[in-house]
Amino acid sequence: MIKRFSVRKILIASLLLIVALILYSFPEELENNINDVKYDSINIYLIDSNNYVAMTSIISNNDSFDCKLKTIIDGLTIGSSNIPKGFSPVIPKDTRLLDYDLVGSLLKINFSKELLNVTGDNEERMIQSIIYSLTSLEDVEKIMIFVEGNKLDKLPNSLKILDLYLDRSYGINKVIDI
Repeated sequence: MIKRFSVRKILIASLLLIVALILYSFPEELENNINDVKYDSINIYLIDSNNYVAMTSIISNNDSFDCKLKTIIDGLTIGSSNIPKGFSPVIPKDTRLLDYDLVGSLLKINFSKELLNVTGDNEERMIQSIIYSLTSLEDVEKIMIFVEGNKLDKLPNSLKILDLYLDRSYGINKVIDI
């Protein structure tokens, strides 16, 4: 009885070893159904649930500067479908990017007149979001904002005067307590 039990164990172990070797010798080749599209993560600054301008990431399917810029502007615009949960965009709906020009590290960006439809409490956050999002792109250190070809010198509601060149020294989430 012990002899028969031992033979059965050895036979089962041998059969399992043979099956494992057969399966190992014929590996299944995995199919790659994903096209050779490279997805890139872009940093973007949106309003979070605490009403602060905060960094998050969105996905871009192209590595070109033009595509990244348009993806950022689309992500900053109200009504975009590319917004992470818990964040809200700041650029008014129907605002279009008319054109842009990158000269050295200065990005001149031209929006449609709908940009001026921003609410009074969001205009500061909108400028901060635009500055920080666009300067997160490689090669961009300063920006100039134009509305239908005219330089945006002051904010539309508070009439706060803007610098000629906008960069990260403009600040973000400023809280002044006197």
